Amino acid sequence: MAPYSSTQAALDSIPKIMTTFYQEKYPAVAEQKKDLIAKAAEEIRDQYRKNFFPEMGASWKVYPNNIGHMTDIGCFRCHDGKHVSATGKVIAKDCNSCHTILYQGTDPVPVTLNAGGLPFQHPVDVGDAWKETNCLECHTGQ
Repeated sequence: MAPYSSTQAALDSIPKIMTTFYQEKYPAVAEQKKDLIAKAAEEIRDQYRKNFFPEMGASWKVYPNNIGHMTDIGCFRCHDGKHVSATGKVIAKDCNSCHTILYQGTDPVPVTLNAGGLPFQHPVDVGDAWKETNCLECHTGQ
C-alpha cells in the first residue's frame, strides 16, 4: 500500500471542509443543497488535481515566480520539450498541458470564451517564435 500523500490528504479534506463550513455557517443551505455542495467539492478536487503537483516538488513556495513566465523560466525548466522519460515520453512545451485557457485578449469583456479551452495565441504577431523561445528571453517582466 502506498503511503498517504499530501495530495490525497488535500483531496480528502476538500469535501469535509466544505460540508463542515455549510453545516456550521448555513445549516439550512447545507441540508437543502447537499447534492450541489458535493458536486462543487468534486469540481474543486478536480481543479486541485490539475493545478498542484507535490510529487514533482513544485509549489508556489519552491518556484514563486512561475506566474506569467516573464521574470523566471518558471514551468519551462521542465516543460521545455527536452525532458524525456525512459519510455520516450516528452514533457510537452504546451501551455495546455497544465492550463485551460478560457479567454485571451485585452478586451475588458471577453470576445472569445471557451470552457473547453483555447490554444495559446501570442498577443503580438511573432509567428511561431513563441513556440521555440521561452517568454523570459524576450520579456523582462518590467
